[in-house]
Amino acid sequence: MNVEAKTVAQYMLTTTKTVFANQTVSETVKHLLKWNLPGCAVVDEEHRPIGFVSEQDCLRQLLEGRYHQSDALVSDVMSKTLLSVAPDMSIIELAQMMAQPRPKIYPVIQNGKLVGEIRRSDVLRALSESR
Repeated sequence: MNVEAKTVAQYMLTTTKTVFANQTVSETVKHLLKWNLPGCAVVDEEHRPIGFVSEQDCLRQLLEGRYHQSDALVSDVMSKTLLSVAPDMSIIELAQMMAQPRPKIYPVIQNGKLVGEIRRSDVLRALSESR
């Protein structure tokens, strides 16, 4: 298959890791480390995606929290602008986005529901298979 025909759906992971907005940052850091992820989608009680939290978001909060002796909630530090992709998006288009200073992982959303995630390594695999 030529690379121009490849889509996110063919390379995304359908088992996604998420956290809730009302979890603490410390708890979220433990999850990110356990899952070996640079970030993940934040979902509400109905598991609808509402944001994204990254290692960088958590790092900032942990530094501030040490000073103030507090632990914030994910909702306080997450990005409420959810950069996501659709399953039918071209791998080439996503690769061009990821070549910029963008996230290393994107939630895949279809009809308002989280259906997977795709990482930079998945895009690299798709591109290298076509060589």
